[in-house]
Amino acid sequence: MNELQKMTRKICLLSLFIGGTLSILAAIIWHDKIAEVAGGVVIGLMCALIGFQMIQSMSLGIEESNAKSKAYVGYLLRFIFYACVFTLSMYSGINVFALLVGFMCHKAAIIVYSVRYREEMD
Repeated sequence: MNELQKMTRKICLLSLFIGGTLSILAAIIWHDKIAEVAGGVVIGLMCALIGFQMIQSMSLGIEESNAKSKAYVGYLLRFIFYACVFTLSMYSGINVFALLVGFMCHKAAIIVYSVRYREEMD
């Protein structure tokens, strides 16, 4: 397993831990709206993890000859994916704030990973 795969695995596991913890807390606090709130956290987290994989595959597939156009198309597809997931979830009755919280769980995991493993990177 190379260094990128190790980093990706650690970030994904940390994301799942943070998102799972917040999802359980949301289910306890808003027990009458478990599907809308806890489900929103889970959907937002899964959306962020899929987007993270899309970023990695896009960056690994970029060649110098047409890097700008491939990067543009990759970003466009990722943001269209986010918009579709958030729109469908919102129309299904999922709490939009919970979606954003789940989405931000992955961002928090990246920050925690970078702070925790900063010594190894230096």
